[in-house]
Amino acid sequence: MSKFFAGFQNFDIIEVTKIKEIKYYERNHSSQLTAHSSQLTAHSSQLTAHSSQLTAHSSQLTAHSSQLTAHSSQLTAHADYVIGRVFCQVLKQAFSHFCEKAFYVEFSELSLERNGELQYA
Repeated sequence: MSKFFAGFQNFDIIEVTKIKEIKYYERNHSSQLTAHSSQLTAHSSQLTAHSSQLTAHSSQLTAHSSQLTAHSSQLTAHADYVIGRVFCQVLKQAFSHFCEKAFYVEFSELSLERNGELQYA
């Protein structure tokens, strides 16, 4: 029985030693763990703030993108208008030159009425 009791006593000494080591570790590292926990909480708050800022910037970029799309459409329409005007001006000059050469009529003597009929000025 003494060997059996000695085995238990040895087991108890090992367990007590482990418990003492754990308590020593907890005592010495508890403040470090608390500090790290506080840092993690602070970083989490910063990440949340940055996430909110990114969301706001994303909304602004979306709004600017919509404005740019609208301006692009306006510029395209204006470019189409200007190209149309230039094309019509060139066509008018070519037609004027054709009328002068073919019919000996000055284009400035002609005018178009609203109903589309060709009238002499």
